[in-house]
Amino acid sequence: MTAPLLQPFVPNDYRKRVLAVVERRGGPDESDAFELYDIPLEAADAVSDGAAAARIDEVWAFWQKHRDHPKYRLLVGRLVAEHDERSAPLRFATSRMAQARAVTALREQRDADRYFLLDNAIERLQSRYGGIPAAKRAGLDDIGAMSGLTPDQVATRVRRYRIIDDAVEPAPSSPATSAPTLTERRLNQIDELLSQFNRLRDAPPAPTLFGLLHLTIDEAADRGLLAARTESLAERARELRAGRLRAVIDELILHIRDVLLRDSATATAYATAITDRVADFLRPRIRAAVLVEDELVAEDQEHLLSEAIEHGMGPVGAAQLIGSIAAEFGARTSIHAPGVPGGQSAAPAPTSHRPPRPPTDNPFAGAAGSTSTPAPTPTPAPTPRRDWSEPLRAARAMLRSGRPVQARSLITRARRIVGDDAAGTRQITPVAEEIERAVSAAQLRWQQALADAEQGRHPEALESLEWLARHASDIDILRTSGPRLVEVIETSRRAATAAAQVSNPPAAPINPISPAGPVSAESLDDGTVRVRWLPSPAPGATYRVARQMPDGRWQTVGRTPGTELADGGAAGPEIPVYEVTAVVDGVYADPVRSDASATAVSDRSSTVPDPALPDIVGVAATADRVTFVWPSGITEAMVVIRSNEPPVAPDDPQSTAIKVTIARYEIDGGVVVPDETARPCHVAVASCRRDRTGALVVATVFGPAARAEIG
Repeated sequence: MTAPLLQPFVPNDYRKRVLAVVERRGGPDESDAFELYDIPLEAADAVSDGAAAARIDEVWAFWQKHRDHPKYRLLVGRLVAEHDERSAPLRFATSRMAQARAVTALREQRDADRYFLLDNAIERLQSRYGGIPAAKRAGLDDIGAMSGLTPDQVATRVRRYRIIDDAVEPAPSSPATSAPTLTERRLNQIDELLSQFNRLRDAPPAPTLFGLLHLTIDEAADRGLLAARTESLAERARELRAGRLRAVIDELILHIRDVLLRDSATATAYATAITDRVADFLRPRIRAAVLVEDELVAEDQEHLLSEAIEHGMGPVGAAQLIGSIAAEFGARTSIHAPGVPGGQSAAPAPTSHRPPRPPTDNPFAGAAGSTSTPAPTPTPAPTPRRDWSEPLRAARAMLRSGRPVQARSLITRARRIVGDDAAGTRQITPVAEEIERAVSAAQLRWQQALADAEQGRHPEALESLEWLARHASDIDILRTSGPRLVEVIETSRRAATAAAQVSNPPAAPINPISPAGPVSAESLDDGTVRVRWLPSPAPGATYRVARQMPDGRWQTVGRTPGTELADGGAAGPEIPVYEVTAVVDGVYADPVRSDASATAVSDRSSTVPDPALPDIVGVAATADRVTFVWPSGITEAMVVIRSNEPPVAPDDPQSTAIKVTIARYEIDGGVVVPDETARPCHVAVASCRRDRTGALVVATVFGPAARAEIG
């Protein structure tokens, strides 16, 4: 029988199938080496040592190229740091088989944990009904989804139990609306800007454009209040110095005026879209909570209300939305908010938002989840809370306030108290899992931040440290020694400020950031437009790409650290004009337009004889370091220095050549120029690659953007 071969390594597929899944699951500690290196567990004994080593090298190269990925930087940074230790057992057959046995047992235990909530719900349905009522079968899919199970996996688990014929529960209906809808692309642009805004501020996050104005959807109908808050925000933005935060706020204000203020129908569409999102978030949680008892108990009501408010709802709209969704599943609820008819006492809303307006002035209250569902009927007062509910409530509060480690201690206490109470276990388990995910994510960022700080990458460390200060300020409790979080933040802030003062002397009368190279745009077969440009020589540059609209306005298409971007929103037979602006640490270079030059970005000098070795680009130099942009697939480079004139070629006999690997480059923050090198001098960089025998092959010429001068 022929041994199964590894499938070809496809970077985009690996990013979606492995990297994204591991990130959502909580990091490398929730994975295993076979998954991370994309080697099938069942093929552990069939894959040759050579094939395993080749796959490990492919994944390693992929990680190296994604170390600065905006979404996976922290995860990949840890994978790179632990690569040698993690990959060693997979390189040889004997250790690979032993590792396969250990991973098999680990995955079986992980699967058992994933099925815990589902098995618990099935057991309680069996105890109450003697089987699984047909009307409640679909709810098991929702419970399984909360643990990452697919409908097929749930169906396999349920197959062994008897389904009781029952009146089929009506499927939740989506609210009909005649209001116009915003495109998903527009909503994604707003979400991306809000995410950047929240990362740049040490304050509670703004989940929506309403939240940016310190409002909720309950106030969406008050156009006078929206306009006043918008002008106030614009005034505060004008007081900020030029930088990344100012640019993000300016773009968000444009969206506020275009979406919330220009047309009431568009504002309605945005409010409805947000409400629909919150409804989609709440629906499986409510369905799981009411699956067995057919009632939404007080503790769940309070928690769901606070979660809805955190996602941008107001107390009135959140209460009506939760009540209507619970009614969809035939469940009783006593949830109530001020201004909602029904004669019930109000449930306290843990929020600092502005007091809600009367529901008669608010057209968005209850806009999603139901259109004509009557108010929930009153129920008798809930039974007194049991002892375990108090630490559970405190744990939820700790988690919301950004202290997941202390929340974990409270959950441990709640589990000790609950004992064999199945109802209590059902409420505690989802909170415990959410806390564990939060702690795992915080540990990952904490380790990466400490590593960045130790290696002198203080701006990168600060990004992680400030996130921890907002979302996991107690993460340092897990360390028995070493500096506390506040101490590390202060140290990195001082170091970053000092470095900025050294590297940014008093501003010259010209823009200190070099712009991007020539910009070109071409239409692809699928209708998208590919925009390409040469990189700015400035190290660490990212690029904002904007499209000129028919009315002359500029619309931001996206941001990227790369040198090309696909625009799927361009309409019309003609290719629009694009503008690319290089950005470094919030400072914007002069923009470069695609109609400013006829030079195509893809043009290359005809003197380049070896297309297999791509050009080095973006070369820049200071007195002691040379930096450049590594081409895809290149992990070694030759840096050539000559004192009297630019180097002629990589093998110039009158030059000094320094070979550098990408690993050493990352550690040193560039290529260190030897102290004995005479200044001023010239430098050029050529890419290198190993052939099948291991010999080093160096490009025969330098690329057109591979030279610089050292002062």
